[in-house]
Amino acid sequence: MSISKISGIAGVSLAGMVALLVGIFADIDLQTKVCVIVMMIAVAMWITDWVPAVTTSFFCILLLTFAGGVDSFTEALVGFSKPICYFLIGILAMGFAVRVCGLAERVASYIINLSLGNPVLMYFQMLLSFVLLTFVLPSATTRGAIIVNMYEEVLDSWHVAKTHPFHKMLMMAMLALNRCASTALLAGGITPVVASGLLGDFSWIEWFVIMSVPFYLNLFVGGTILYFWYLKGVRELPVQELNKTSFGPLKPQEIKVIIIISITVILWFTDFIHGFHASVPAVLAFVLLMSPKIGILSWDELQKGIAWSNFFITAAALSLGLAFLDSGGAQWMATSILSYGLQITENPSALLVLVMVLIGLARIAFNNISAYLVIMIPLTMGFASILGFEPIVIGFITVVIGDSVIFYCAGTGSGLIIFERSGLTNMEVFRFACVMMLSVILVAYFIVLPYWSLIGFTA
Repeated sequence: MSISKISGIAGVSLAGMVALLVGIFADIDLQTKVCVIVMMIAVAMWITDWVPAVTTSFFCILLLTFAGGVDSFTEALVGFSKPICYFLIGILAMGFAVRVCGLAERVASYIINLSLGNPVLMYFQMLLSFVLLTFVLPSATTRGAIIVNMYEEVLDSWHVAKTHPFHKMLMMAMLALNRCASTALLAGGITPVVASGLLGDFSWIEWFVIMSVPFYLNLFVGGTILYFWYLKGVRELPVQELNKTSFGPLKPQEIKVIIIISITVILWFTDFIHGFHASVPAVLAFVLLMSPKIGILSWDELQKGIAWSNFFITAAALSLGLAFLDSGGAQWMATSILSYGLQITENPSALLVLVMVLIGLARIAFNNISAYLVIMIPLTMGFASILGFEPIVIGFITVVIGDSVIFYCAGTGSGLIIFERSGLTNMEVFRFACVMMLSVILVAYFIVLPYWSLIGFTA
């Protein structure tokens, strides 16, 4: 029996035991118990890859319905009505169009030549590009959907298999670290918007001053950890020949895609004027790319060209997450983790580290970052007051730890888009997340907290 199957059986068995204990001893109503138990089972099955993620998602929705976690099957499928699912379809179409029209190949040639054919240099250039591209494409999901096509072109031209450590290193960086660049900006997506709303009114500059240091540190420290993680395999990859292909002027198809993406980005940046949800420009891009004479894609191409599982996993994960949140299960679990954990020590320094560890562990229970922020920020700030810490600083830490670590990809659009084509397993993602959480806590304790103290926020 393979290690992945053994870990799968162990993970599901552990979740089953915990679920049984919750069912027997937890002082919560039946519907809340069902939501907590189903969520535990879903997380265990997603992490261990015991069955395909889509199967897990629908199995848990059925389990939620049959066991009475929701009042109706319609309520169990509420995630399918959320705009973010259609946002994903739109940006997947944009990413696919970039590849089909030849733009990805053109940019891939530029990437190869800029890195002088050196795989290591190209990797660290990619990490830097996450930061720079954020000012043009703030959303990590959009950025990832587009650049993954470009780097796949590079990997294909170098004949790097999906099982090669260099392929895994690039994909893991796009999956786990790309999002750090977005949250450093107030306009970088749902996370900073929700977090800033809960923490207080911050200007663009104030948010950047507070969050750029922790998130950029986590990006580059995490990137360095990944490099040494896959060092042996990466060293075996020789310096590649430069791409001498002459592409000439932009083709009509490339120009169309650039115009459509530009229109979409402009609409995203001007949402304060028109008020449309980010999904509206993404769906508009989908329509334009599929329109006769205007676009470049056909339905047959799109059916085969993008991973539709992204839609189903995200929608199902949202459904489970919302049931978990609305039932009170999320509040109960977060409170339980913090209250039990904080009984371990009274030493202020140890207590601060323990708070950070508990915040990181709580992230495992929340597949949706918005739900995590809405529950955890008020909760941790409340505990901070009781423990004698500055609430706003603990709130900042909650954001930094929660958005710097991905334990599994279900429900995280930016991670799922990469994961579906990466060749990685959820267990590999989980192992790196555990190491990354330790790194984030150490960076926060030794560098970020002193930095925040320097700018006027003392724990």
